[in-house]
Amino acid sequence: MIKVYLYINGTSYTGTNDPIYICYSPIVISSLGLDIDTDEFWYEITYKNTLGQIKYLDVIQEDLIKRSKIVNLSNKGINVIDKKASDLCEYFNKSIQECTRKLPQKILMQSNGWKNGQKSFVLGTRMYSESGIQKVIQLNSEEIKGLSKKGSLDNWKVGVECVISDPVVRFKCYCVAGTILLYFLDAQSFIAHHVGDTSTGKTISNNFAFSMIGDPNILKLAGHSTSTYLEEAANTYSDLPIFLDEVSIQNVEILTEITYVLTNGTEKGRGKKDGGVRKVRHWRIGVLLQKIII
Repeated sequence: MIKVYLYINGTSYTGTNDPIYICYSPIVISSLGLDIDTDEFWYEITYKNTLGQIKYLDVIQEDLIKRSKIVNLSNKGINVIDKKASDLCEYFNKSIQECTRKLPQKILMQSNGWKNGQKSFVLGTRMYSESGIQKVIQLNSEEIKGLSKKGSLDNWKVGVECVISDPVVRFKCYCVAGTILLYFLDAQSFIAHHVGDTSTGKTISNNFAFSMIGDPNILKLAGHSTSTYLEEAANTYSDLPIFLDEVSIQNVEILTEITYVLTNGTEKGRGKKDGGVRKVRHWRIGVLLQKIII
């Protein structure tokens, strides 16, 4: 059986010139990515885990050249021990120096919305611009699953034909589409709150509206979410709407805080773990709430 490991040439502890293994998992840097939101470099590493499966992982450069970060990669199935971590860092450092310009390049980002001086718009894994549609990598891949594209515009028009004339449905569609224009209108984030008895069309009207940008069942956020979580969601869905379901179960004081956080358009100032302050992020969003009358 052929075994493929990562090794370096040198003199082993036995005094021979046998290869010195530094990682029992074959691993290479396979592509380079630039996060256009933060200007940070990311690298895709391709490796074979302990089960023999080929895996791909996007990591920032710091994760490849710091010993402590390398050891953490072992949790992903990369078979490397602590005393070999420095050798693996050196391997990655040389790979970056010698191979970076030859690697395939990807565009990465951490949020949706307007980019490149408002010349392109990111929706999920697609970036729309004057030159066409380009595939991009969202680092918050789990959070943007609901922004996937299915079907066609013509089929969507047929599907909503029987309800699009309803004033509530049409108003919510305007809210969803209008959120994309907030930057150009220099308008603030807004909230549209639909209150009513159960089974009066609150959810289905929201579903029709949000179906314009993705899967409403996935995009729907729980009404009892924390303000910290919704702050992250607001940044991820910048220049897009978010759908908060059944806020009637939320504590009134927390709901007031959430309302302020989302419409303020600016996250709370926070410090970094290693000192200093974190860059404050900004957004413009539309928030559609629904509440049952109790």
